[in-house]
Formats: sequence, C-alpha cells, structure tokens
Amino acid sequence: MHNRNQLIHSLKSIAQADNSCPEKSYCQRLNYHAQRVGFQNFEHYRRWLKSAPEASLGNISTRLLERTCATKLPTINAPYVELTPLPNGFSFYSHWIGWDRHGNEVREPRPLDAQHSVPKLRRLLNYPIYVVETLNEMLAWQYTWKSTAYLPEDMVRKYFPSLFAKKRLIDPNVSTELIRQQAAKNNKAI
Repeated sequence: MHNRNQLIHSLKSIAQADNSCPEKSYCQRLNYHAQRVGFQNFEHYRRWLKSAPEASLGNISTRLLERTCATKLPTINAPYVELTPLPNGFSFYSHWIGWDRHGNEVREPRPLDAQHSVPKLRRLLNYPIYVVETLNEMLAWQYTWKSTAYLPEDMVRKYFPSLFAKKRLIDPNVSTELIRQQAAKNNKAI
C-alpha cells in the first residue's frame, strides 16, 4: 500500500534536490518533475493522487523513485561502485588483480568517489546515472531502469558477492607466453 502523502513528499524532495536548473524556482521545478512522471503540472499530480486507484500508485511510486535516483547525489560517506546491468550479469569500473589459468585478466570492481564522479558523468553523458542506496532502489534499478548506477561498495559486497570473489581465479603460475597468446586472441576479437 502506497501512502499518498509520501508520494507528494517524494516529488517535493526531487524538486528541492534538483540543482540542474538553478534559474527555475522551486514551484517551476515541481511542475517540471510532475511533467516528467506524466502529469500536466504539480497541481494536476496532487488532484490525481486524491482519487487515483490504489493499483496505479505503485507505478507512480516507481517512476518517482527512478527520478529521485537519477537526480540525487550520493549521501553515504563511503566508496561506491559503478555498475551497469547486462543480460547475464554486470559490467563495472574495475581494476586488475591478476591472471587466470587461461591467461585472461582477473578484474574486480574498483571503489570510486561517487561525490566526484556522479556529477561529472551526468554532465558528460546523455543517459541517466543513478545513485542507488537502498534495497528498493537497487531492485528497481536492476530489473527496470537498467542504466549505469553508483551503489555503496558495502551494498555491492552484500548483494553481489561474486563480483569480489575473484582472487580464487588467480593462477600465480600462468606462463607469460599464454598471457600473450590470450591477449592477441582477445585483440583480434575486437
């Protein structure tokens, strides 16, 4: 069950936190974000919420959550990990930790300063960069939004431990020749 007052508060929070258009007043940002989730303006959104069927509120709640994650900045003072969902896993900003027995690189997510990275990426790229900090946000991002997101490293370690369980793949005895052959093979595939 979705609380209608929480949905109003969510939209207000998005408008208040949005610093992408400083020339707009708070009321103008309310109207802008109401339009982003499918309404004519904020007043239309408020009127609709008063009489909306309960079943429709979940969809609005998910869209507001998406807008929140696409505009907020990281709030947790800790390293974050950049992830992008793929059909069979994730791509991630990584660092090299060794070679496996086949001569392939073994990589794991690299912790990043999201306070610094997120604003820069949002200015450079023309798709959403999400900041995901709760379980609800993570599930909606992973299964619905599917764009690049920054998640706290602790959250990634808890919910996606296999991304960090790579040390067991490292072969300290892999030959330099096998590494060269694998690199040449991988470069041809590109």
